[in-house]
Amino acid sequence: MALRSALAVAALAACLAPRALAVVDGLVDPNTATSPWAGVGAVTTARGGTYSGVVIAPRFVLTAAHVVAGAAPEALHFNVNRGGDLVARLAVAAVHVHPAYHGFTRGRDALVHDDIAVLRLAEPVPFGTPGYPLASRAPRPGERLVLVGYGAGGPSIPANAAVKRVGSNVVEQVYQDLGGEGRVELYRFAYHPVPGGSPLESTLAGGDSGSPAFHRDGNGWTIAGINTYVYSAASGGSGGGGVAVAAYREWILSIVASGGTQ
Repeated sequence: MALRSALAVAALAACLAPRALAVVDGLVDPNTATSPWAGVGAVTTARGGTYSGVVIAPRFVLTAAHVVAGAAPEALHFNVNRGGDLVARLAVAAVHVHPAYHGFTRGRDALVHDDIAVLRLAEPVPFGTPGYPLASRAPRPGERLVLVGYGAGGPSIPANAAVKRVGSNVVEQVYQDLGGEGRVELYRFAYHPVPGGSPLESTLAGGDSGSPAFHRDGNGWTIAGINTYVYSAASGGSGGGGVAVAAYREWILSIVASGGTQ
């Protein structure tokens, strides 16, 4: 079980700092080939940063824009670990940041939007590594999401590209876009740890930017969101959230369909 981490967070209504995030108070995944999360891997940078990403096709990985924006492809790798060991350290051939992403500049609603990116790998992930479908609907308030990511498990447990943690939390609020289309673009959840409570009641901390938030439908696990931020509430407590994948589904699928060359 990971230790609870002290989060360095900013108020949600303030500019959310582009920090890496990790599942706190979650359980360590055994990294077996049969784990349902075997397609979640670590995104690492030439400067030694550890982040998270998730396979959506044999050569494509979904992550957060702030993890890879401005980075040269050759400075990035996607690391697949199964069976408890790193089995592949794959080079990145191309980085596709959502065209509307403008860094951590806040929108009129004081929130950061469009923080999502697709990586095209130089070679396919190892045979048998699962990919996950994109959700066709946004997360809903009251819905439980499963969080899977890499990073700091506590003050003395740094981010590690071979250690994956799994937890969950319940959606507290969703945010619609400002364009009048009514799409849900962002979600958030609160964190209220209870001594002796379930280790699956989790939040995010250093190492989890770009990690997937899954929900289960009739076809299995689908990617509901990409975790991108943490916050502290004025009334106390903390939480996290991210980008609702359904709002960006068409753009993501267009990158994959083009072979990542557009």
